[in-house]
Amino acid sequence: MDHSDRLCFLSTDSIEISIISNQLTYNKNTSEVGGYCILGDLEKGKTGSKLLLAVIRGIKSKWKQVIGCHITGTTVDGLAMKQFIEECLSACKNAGLQVISYGS
Repeated sequence: MDHSDRLCFLSTDSIEISIISNQLTYNKNTSEVGGYCILGDLEKGKTGSKLLLAVIRGIKSKWKQVIGCHITGTTVDGLAMKQFIEECLSACKNAGLQVISYGS
């Protein structure tokens, strides 16, 4: 990729997963149970109701990539959201991408 193809836009969005929020899944490969909140409402045993996604999109070229996701409850506090965005920005920088804008 040339320099201008590495310019990108970071966005976050959440989608409701309430249809399956009361269901947990078991991953045989990792021997872990999934479906609990992993960002935001971290009460022990609370199942998630939303999926928070971070996506980057090319500015010059048409490409997009999901770079992060978390299962959340109904809210995510500002500090946790800030940390998630900073982790996404750091991952982009480490990959040689230049994030020039952010939106949610």
